[in-house]
Amino acid sequence: MPNLRIIVVDDEQIVALDLRRTLEGLGYIVPAVETDADGAIDAAKRLRPDLVLMDIRLRRGDGVDAAHVITNQFDIPVVFLTAFSDEATLSRAMKAGPFGFLVKPFAERELYSTIEVALLKHRAVREIDEARQAAEHASLAKTSFLAGMSHEIRNTLNGIVGMTELVLDTPLSGEQRESLNTVLASSETLLTLLHDVLDFSRLEARQLRLVERPFSLDRLLKQVVQASRSEAERKNISLDFRVTPDVPDRLTGDATRLTQVLANLVGNAVKFTHKGSVIIEVSAIPQDQTLLESLFPDGPPSSLTLLFSIRDTGIGIADEHLRTIFEAFSQGAEETVQRYGGTGLGLAICRNLVEIMGGSIWARSSEGQGSSFHFTCRLRPETPAINTPSEHAQAPTSSATPASGARPLRVLVVDDDATGRTITCKMLRKRGHVCACAHDGATALQRLTADRFDLVLLDVKMHPMGGLELLRRIRNAQYPGVDRNIPVVAVTAHALKGDRERFLASGMTDYIAKPINARAFNAMLDRFALSASSARDIPVIPDRSALLAPSEVVRRHGGDHNLVEPVWKAFCDEAPRHFALLAGALEEGDAQQAARFNKRLRLASEHAGAVALAMLTERVGLCLVEDDTAGARQLVPRLESLLSRTIGLILSGMGTTEVPPTEHTTD
Repeated sequence: MPNLRIIVVDDEQIVALDLRRTLEGLGYIVPAVETDADGAIDAAKRLRPDLVLMDIRLRRGDGVDAAHVITNQFDIPVVFLTAFSDEATLSRAMKAGPFGFLVKPFAERELYSTIEVALLKHRAVREIDEARQAAEHASLAKTSFLAGMSHEIRNTLNGIVGMTELVLDTPLSGEQRESLNTVLASSETLLTLLHDVLDFSRLEARQLRLVERPFSLDRLLKQVVQASRSEAERKNISLDFRVTPDVPDRLTGDATRLTQVLANLVGNAVKFTHKGSVIIEVSAIPQDQTLLESLFPDGPPSSLTLLFSIRDTGIGIADEHLRTIFEAFSQGAEETVQRYGGTGLGLAICRNLVEIMGGSIWARSSEGQGSSFHFTCRLRPETPAINTPSEHAQAPTSSATPASGARPLRVLVVDDDATGRTITCKMLRKRGHVCACAHDGATALQRLTADRFDLVLLDVKMHPMGGLELLRRIRNAQYPGVDRNIPVVAVTAHALKGDRERFLASGMTDYIAKPINARAFNAMLDRFALSASSARDIPVIPDRSALLAPSEVVRRHGGDHNLVEPVWKAFCDEAPRHFALLAGALEEGDAQQAARFNKRLRLASEHAGAVALAMLTERVGLCLVEDDTAGARQLVPRLESLLSRTIGLILSGMGTTEVPPTEHTTD
């Protein structure tokens, strides 16, 4: 209590002076006695006391309003004094967030205890706030650390995996091939462990969101089985799946996260099984329609609950370990950990993912008798979609061989890591492509100005000019001779949640993470090679305007001129909706949703050959990736005007063979 200072605010002078004497007798310092609201606020601002005793009803001003200001602006606790204990007065006063009430008349002991409790409460609130801020700073530091470590580990793994795969494609002895396959398997294990740590960190921070899209359950299960097929065949155990007839194949949900859960459980089952079988079973859980109709009078939600079961004939789990199997860093018996390894995060991640997907997970097992892991998941039957360009219209195929009819590409590799450049160029040349290198952004711009390229493979994290800055300069046509529309693919060790979306929103054409997966990389190259070949072979037709390029529609759709009008019609139907969602997200300040809808509008514009609109959406994307939501919002009127003019131009020419008059734009 030493040196604690309290301001008294009461418009009755006798009461105020008496209260001052009482406080001073209790050992407090009273630096000021005020009689009105303005005086109380001014004194609190100047003197910064430890507490304010405030009469609610003042002749000049309002005690409740003054308390709002003093508490919120100066972080000073207020205790209300009042002769009125009616509900209306107390209810209004409570909205100011006081730290105590004293109803007149009050005893000295009551005054003392109320003040001390208020001071303790304020101190606790302040400590909680400081702890929250410290936790937020620690979380940011942890995220930054994980991102940095992920980047460095992925860059190193890219060198190991890339060089190993390249050497494996050369003549080798059996012993050499076996040794290199061991290196590759160890690298893949390290990458899996890295993914586990990153996923657990995101789940722990509740930063992971579901991305729901239509998918085929049969195809998903085949991919999960295929991923563990070689290990199962090596151990001579059977691996298969069964789906009951009541489960539809086409579903809507987060297929990536569902695959992650299944792959983890199936991978564990295969790892801990040495003879017998592993089986995945999927069935639908019947729903009580009467209960659903009573809970949802307007119609029950169109979703179903699936039960996934993974059964194995493996080593089983002891009862004492089964109870904690889904906890983080729980790995069962010590001898099992030493023999099989792992982080102890896989099942904890599965539990969190299943809960996010609206389900639950459990296990049954007997030591030496095998295990069965079960989880439920809420999904929706797929609804028919409008046949318009999707966000994945340009997704690479799964082919790992050069595409028939594709011509070699001229590719510029931009990476400040010498190992990364070497590996990427070797992979390109192996496929018959022509490769040039740049170690920084300035050199890349010189190369792009001096020569023609079909594709740029760009590392994002470079110095001194970052990859996104280089991309911005390319897209903004700041350098004569540089094709602003050249495909640019982010080849980067940035692989945290949201990185892909962030790079695509910034104007990247595609994204591939390090360490580079050779199959995905080759499939991507084949796609760009086919596009380049098609563009060369398609006859040039007149562009309708600087706003609209029908030749771009033809190029994107394999040279079929008959698809121009259907694509334009779909664009006219869907683009206004994408724009409205984008504008709404920007108005609400939701940058993440804005980037998502801007990407949809950009893809629709590119597929429709709406070149000017596509360029403007790229500028919006750059603003969003740089956290400049205000800048993106300023572009909305121009987007709306350009969209309206583009649709008008399409409607004026659809259904005719005439080419509408050329309209140029400076947007």
